[in-house]
Amino acid sequence: MQEEKPDFEKIAAQLAKPSGAMGIEVASKMNESNGEMTRHVIDLLEIKNKELVLELGPGNARFAAYVLEKANDVQYIGADISDVMVEEAKRINQLYCNQGTATFYMVDGVSLPFEDQSIDKVFTVNTLYFWQKPLNTLEELHRVLRPGGLLCVAIRSKSFMLTLPFSKYGFTLYSPEEGLALFKQSDFQDITFTVVSSEGEIFKGEPVMKEDVFFMLQKRL
Repeated sequence: MQEEKPDFEKIAAQLAKPSGAMGIEVASKMNESNGEMTRHVIDLLEIKNKELVLELGPGNARFAAYVLEKANDVQYIGADISDVMVEEAKRINQLYCNQGTATFYMVDGVSLPFEDQSIDKVFTVNTLYFWQKPLNTLEELHRVLRPGGLLCVAIRSKSFMLTLPFSKYGFTLYSPEEGLALFKQSDFQDITFTVVSSEGEIFKGEPVMKEDVFFMLQKRL
């Protein structure tokens, strides 16, 4: 019996906006593949006591706990375009929701329901590929950050993503230099990036080198 070929277009759609039972399963797998990357982003932010931290596109927000344990009296907000992920995030982080240290919002991917200059740190992992109007999104993130606030955007580099068969469906890919050029068009300053290379996931039996790119952007004081 011939093995059924994966529907890479459907997989890509789930990565962009998880839905239904398949979305829950995809989110769980993303936690595994993105875990080390996400923890590194959170470490880079150097979260301090009483800071308010926003994660854009957290999926099921499995790493909210890692944010909250970084310092005292930290507040975590997760904002996602998927209603399924928002509900999963609330379920997984019910204790923190009950304590009032974690809050989750469904957003439209265009605007954020937060006041100007209300958030200390923002991070997002592997969502940049799906931003329909990236400069508008950057403008909105800049708006909600306090002066001196930090934004960390983490992606996998174009060279690695091109090895994945689903990346041709709805993904906009960036090399480190292309990402830097994009961010320099925004109002952020002190824009830097680092690249961390490691042996990537095995696909079709062949190892590939994975390049994780971490962009740090600061709002002017």
